Amino acid sequence: MGGYGSGRGVRFDPKKTVEGKRSIDIRDWHREGLLVPGNSFHRAWFQWTMGFTAIKVWVESDRAMVAFDAQAEVQDCVVWLCTTPCNYGGERYWFRCPTKGCKRRTAVLYIEGRSFACRHCLDLAYPSQRDSPGFRAARRASKIRRKLGGSGALPPPFPEKPKGMHLRTYQRLRQRAEEMTAQFSDELGGRVEVLEKRLNLLRANQAESQARERK
Repeated sequence: MGGYGSGRGVRFDPKKTVEGKRSIDIRDWHREGLLVPGNSFHRAWFQWTMGFTAIKVWVESDRAMVAFDAQAEVQDCVVWLCTTPCNYGGERYWFRCPTKGCKRRTAVLYIEGRSFACRHCLDLAYPSQRDSPGFRAARRASKIRRKLGGSGALPPPFPEKPKGMHLRTYQRLRQRAEEMTAQFSDELGGRVEVLEKRLNLLRANQAESQARERK
């Protein structure tokens, strides 16, 4: 009930994703040493579907003033900044979402309409969130293989234990990767089974059609 071929199939989240959206990332600004009061800099994007967009940013102690290129149908705006302490010293910088009623801390803001907004306000998903459970499992299994020094591909033999890693840790990671690989294999097998049923049905319909034509 409810498995492959039952008519329900695999459901995908219909949300739009962050891919292709023009955005600003405060982590990049911090990494490049741009978040200095009185500093100014610019950013530019070009996308075939959206054209050319450029911004000029002026940084103050608690905010960034953003001016858009005259060709962009976006109004100039102020984005408030804040910081939180890191566990091992230093500070982590955040934007405050400018959307009315939100103000949540976020590292990334996306250009939407005539202003910026966070991912939650725009109801955007990450591409990986649209994967089925089996393919998410495959992604995690591949990540474990790369962590252990492998290529990340699932078919080759599992990577050997890295030098210096505790055996118990290695065995735990291997068991986890094998469980997720099995989950992916089950889903993939189910998809193949559905395709085979559809192909057999297509062949049967084609044979029936040809039989009627010969009569």
